[in-house]
Amino acid sequence: MDQEKKNQEELEIDVRALLYALWKHIGFIIISAVLCGAIVFVYSKCFIAPKYVSTSSLFVLNRNNENSLSSSDITSSAALANDFAELATSHLVVDGVIEQLGLGEQYTYSKLSSEISVMIKDNTRVLKISVKDKDPEMAKMLVDSVSDALIEVIENKVKIEANKIDTGVVPTKPSSPNVTKYTILGCLLGAILAITVTVVTFLLDDTIKTEADVEKYLHVTVLASIPLMDKDAGKAELQKEKTQVRSSKKKSSRKGGR
Repeated sequence: MDQEKKNQEELEIDVRALLYALWKHIGFIIISAVLCGAIVFVYSKCFIAPKYVSTSSLFVLNRNNENSLSSSDITSSAALANDFAELATSHLVVDGVIEQLGLGEQYTYSKLSSEISVMIKDNTRVLKISVKDKDPEMAKMLVDSVSDALIEVIENKVKIEANKIDTGVVPTKPSSPNVTKYTILGCLLGAILAITVTVVTFLLDDTIKTEADVEKYLHVTVLASIPLMDKDAGKAELQKEKTQVRSSKKKSSRKGGR
């Protein structure tokens, strides 16, 4: 029981010492966070090309009877929407867009398909198609072409009704990189690195600094301690004593002359 209490006390002392070490190096932690944040900010702002996103919307409907619409039609249309989302990045659609716009030298299938994303809202038949590009005009052109090509495939190959709800618009602001987000993450990374360095240095430091360290590491009791005198303070004290001695000698000489 006493041993557990002793270990707990030592742990508490270590935690307090660790917190003190972190507080002592708070300037280093702040500087590291600011420096890393500044580096990430400059890199995001100057070296990462911004990309723009344009979005269009499609509505798909699997109608069995042209004159009526049943609940089963709505349910089946919602289920098929996931299949149509996969078709948006198929070779049939993507290769057709590259050929139609004459982008064979600029885009490959893998490159363009990686810039296309499709989102389906829950329990709806609406597909939101988005395309990213470094040129905002090209992003709009691509998303419209992808939407038209997908509609053609759905109607001619799958034989299901599909209509374009919204056409793409030319974006005015880049969607990436998110400079603010990256800068904050850079600051956090810098702070974490500085804290890690401080903690590791503290844990690896086994030098004896206090009487408690002597008892902890050497398992001996401290009977007495001799304080260390500062070097400059010691020189000043010695100079003062020499001056006092000289003054005493002068006074003695004067008295002897009389």
